[in-house]
Amino acid sequence: MYIPMADAPRWYAERNGADTVAIVHGDDQLSWGALERNANSRARVMMSKGVKPGDFVAVGLPNSNQFYETTFAIWKCGATPCSLSYRLPRGEASAILELLRPSLVIGGEDDWNADNRLPADFSTQGFSDVAIDGPIARYWKAMTSGGSTGRPKVIVDHQPACVDPKVPPLVMHEGVRLLNPGP
Repeated sequence: MYIPMADAPRWYAERNGADTVAIVHGDDQLSWGALERNANSRARVMMSKGVKPGDFVAVGLPNSNQFYETTFAIWKCGATPCSLSYRLPRGEASAILELLRPSLVIGGEDDWNADNRLPADFSTQGFSDVAIDGPIARYWKAMTSGGSTGRPKVIVDHQPACVDPKVPPLVMHEGVRLLNPGP
């Protein structure tokens, strides 16, 4: 049974409890329920900024709970996330953004000169956190690579943004924790 990746926080909150911890960064914890609610309100902010199904959204955030909320929010819009280093120099960022042509850039440096941008700490005040039943994003992620030519490249993973929650990710056993050293 496949579900949209966007629905994974809700799926786990319904089965494991909304207060069950989903993500930990140092002393900062995020439950499945909070991840779902925060992603919903973030998605509504993104939609208000013009993000629509099939779009790419560039994410320049440090590894944080906010990064995960933002990624799930992008999928809730039916869009594809492309994670960039939040410290990427202007020249490199400009070259990647020129290739990607994202409908929105979240975070990153102020000098990236993105046409449509939200700061890393954008507010969701006034936006509902009620569940969103959006379309499945056509692609689950886009990645960047410097490549051998020195010119940046955008690599789009052509798998749709859906997952079988009954199949353990990365052949992990149920209940096992995963360390994510990225984004």
